[in-house]
Amino acid sequence: MFCSVCGAEIGEGMETCPRCRMPVAGSRSLPTPLPDERRRTVTAGAISKIVVAALAILAIALGAWWFFVSGADDPTVEPPEGVVSPVDGGAPADESGAGLHPVLVDGLWGYIDSYGRIAIDPQFAGAERFSEGRAVFLDEQTDLFGYIDTRGAVAVEPAYSFAGPFHQGRAAAVLDEGDPAGYIDSTGTWAIEPQYESAGEFSEGLAPAKRDGLWGYIGLDGSWIIPPEFAHAGSFSEGLAQIAHDVDFGYIDASGEIVLKERFNSAGSYVEGLAPVAVGAMIGYMNANGRWVIGERFLGGLEFSEGVAGVRTDKGAGYIDDRGAWVIDPDFDDVRSFHEGIAMVLITDTVGYINMRGEWVWDPGK
Repeated sequence: MFCSVCGAEIGEGMETCPRCRMPVAGSRSLPTPLPDERRRTVTAGAISKIVVAALAILAIALGAWWFFVSGADDPTVEPPEGVVSPVDGGAPADESGAGLHPVLVDGLWGYIDSYGRIAIDPQFAGAERFSEGRAVFLDEQTDLFGYIDTRGAVAVEPAYSFAGPFHQGRAAAVLDEGDPAGYIDSTGTWAIEPQYESAGEFSEGLAPAKRDGLWGYIGLDGSWIIPPEFAHAGSFSEGLAQIAHDVDFGYIDASGEIVLKERFNSAGSYVEGLAPVAVGAMIGYMNANGRWVIGERFLGGLEFSEGVAGVRTDKGAGYIDDRGAWVIDPDFDDVRSFHEGIAMVLITDTVGYINMRGEWVWDPGK
């Protein structure tokens, strides 16, 4: 199976991810797959069962969903009385789907806006975060994945045993279980013919792909830019990608040159100048020069997003700023990154969304 946060492979019986140290889906962690925090690679033949089983876990964990506040069609109006506005980055939805967040209501997935108002009625067996105007959905009748647009209309018919998010006009996809992975465009036409054992998301013109058991990087036309030589490979971010020839992680640049030596036993992507890494038992945050900015003191850590990073301690999970100071206290059982001013969190086996003040936008208590 794969980590829903960073994409690393996870062995049987492991309770935390070996790369990001966030908890594997279970009773005290957010169920997987989570919108936009999904694994960043797809393995042909194995993904469909993982995703469907994970969605079932989420449905069970949530049980009966909460009441919701319905808003006007115009996403730019002020939120209704009693609905907490997102702050420090909250935004209405736009044509790209930014500002739309998946929620589960009575066993079906829909989308809320950043004010916690239903934007797309719950109707899908599964749904993920929007990217480039498309979002993956799971069709209950066929048990296959397709894509919807920001109105909730089907844009690409469900035909895939796996369908990844769009980045740079490409999305990794697998037709039938056991088939090789390729990349489709926003219409569902193959942009890169299926030919890889596994495939990751494009970023900065490159995507990790697997051939003959090893990972390398391909360009937007599907040709190899960095030949397969790695046991693990992550997507590029801010000019760097985490890789491992064996068990220890390091970082390469877009030419394939090693920039930071393979000495980390866990490593995330560089976002906002920092990456969550660990040399010993705890995670800290390092800059691109290899200097510690926030010392190793967390059990798990996410990449920074909108100025904060979700971290896990022995007391719980919360959010820190780029100095390591608490922005939202570790009062949650599990957390995910902020997007458009709100973030998904778990508390007492119930999932909700909070804003940058730690206030409920989608409140499990209602």
